[in-house]
This record gives sequence, C-alpha cells and structure tokens, in this order.
Amino acid sequence: MSLVFSVLGMHKSGTTLVAELLNSSGVSMVETSDTRDYDDGNKCERISTNQMNKELLACGPKSSLLVLQNYVPGNNHESFQIRATAIIDEAEPEGGGLWGFKDPRTCLTHDFWVELIPDMRVICIFRSATSVREHYVRRTPQKLKKSKNGVFALRAWAVYNTAVIDAFKDAQHQNRIMLSYETLLEQQSELERLSTFVGLPVKDLRRAELNRGTLKIGFAERAERLLVKIIWGLDVSAIEIQLEKLRLEDSKMGQT
Repeated sequence: MSLVFSVLGMHKSGTTLVAELLNSSGVSMVETSDTRDYDDGNKCERISTNQMNKELLACGPKSSLLVLQNYVPGNNHESFQIRATAIIDEAEPEGGGLWGFKDPRTCLTHDFWVELIPDMRVICIFRSATSVREHYVRRTPQKLKKSKNGVFALRAWAVYNTAVIDAFKDAQHQNRIMLSYETLLEQQSELERLSTFVGLPVKDLRRAELNRGTLKIGFAERAERLLVKIIWGLDVSAIEIQLEKLRLEDSKMGQT
C-alpha cells in the first residue's frame, strides 16, 4: 500500500493550505487538478472522501458549525467499509507513491479511516479559536446573529480540536505531526518540520495575506467562551493550551 496522509483540523484552520503544500510537492491530494483559487471554491479536497464523510455523518449540506457528532458504526458500517475500501483502491497511485485527503469532517470520522488504513500518517493543524471565531462572526451582518455564530463557532472549534488531540495521541510518533497555522505561516522551521515528516521537500506556497496576525480576545468572545464552557462543558482556553503543548513537545521530539 502507498503512504497515505490525512490532514486533520477545524474548518478555517489551515487544512487547505497544508493540502495545497502537499499536492504541489508530490502527494496526490485530489482526483483532478483545479485551477480555481480558494475564494472561488477550490478547497483542495478529494471529492470521493469528502462525500464518504458526509454519508458517514449523515450531515448533507448542513452548516459546518452544526456537524459535531463523531461517526458511530451502525447497520450500514460494513457497506460503508466496502465503499471506502474501493475509494482507497481507486486513490492508490499506479506503481505506489504518496496520496492523501483533507476534509475537516475527517476529525469526526478518523477512527473509521484508521480502521481501513492502520498506518495512515496524520497531519494535525490548529488555529487560534479567536481567529476561527472572527471568520464566522465577520460574515454575519446582524448583531444578535453575530453573538450566536460566535458561540457556535467556539463550540465547533472545541469539538473538532478535541478530536484532533485524540487522533494525535492515538497515532504512533512516526505517524503524526502537530502544526500551528500561525506558526506555519510565520516560521520556516514549521515548514521544514512538515517536509521532514512527509519525506519530501515541500514547496513554499505561503502567502503574506494569509497571515492576519494575532487577534486579541474581546469582551464578547470572553462571554461566549464562558457560555460554551457552562452549557457544553468545553473549555476553549484549556484546549488551546493543550494543542500548543503537544505541538511544542512534537517539535522537540523531532529535533532529537
């Protein structure tokens, strides 16, 4: 079997950038090339795995902020496995090689894919909760909906990144890497870590406009974080600390 990479991360957290870096460097991440840019809808996602994830989660076109439940095997599990195995066989490059897939929903279906690809290499990436929240809030015109979207964005961020942490911890050291989106944009050493993990020189496609700097947590977000903790028991700040701790530990381990 070829070496397979899965990019795991919350929506709007750098998964597309990582997929683009891999795809341009010799790791097949899509079925066919797409000349559109990100804003025009090119998310550098493999269509087959994306559709499989949506079926596993039975989420259809539902808003990404509302898709929060992990996949649980049911009556269709065996048929799902058969279909996913066919997808894997179809994705295998002729003569072997490197391929992978990216879809934030894979955070919720990771165990399903690992069952079929036990040695899958996991690229985990996270972005600050404040930046992800800001993306969803600034797209919302009404003040009341801004607050609602802020809460939902932070809740989804916590759910997805908890899944990222679990996937990272479950993987063998040689099969995992933890990246920070902000650090990847700012530091050459983070790009070099990714290159070492992949085993290829990764082309530098980073663009200055992707880096919006560090946003400060405002009063509204502090209140939203508290709501998320009280209602759903999800501590966004504690998860952020844990992610960065794992990244630092992973980085130091890679230097030894």
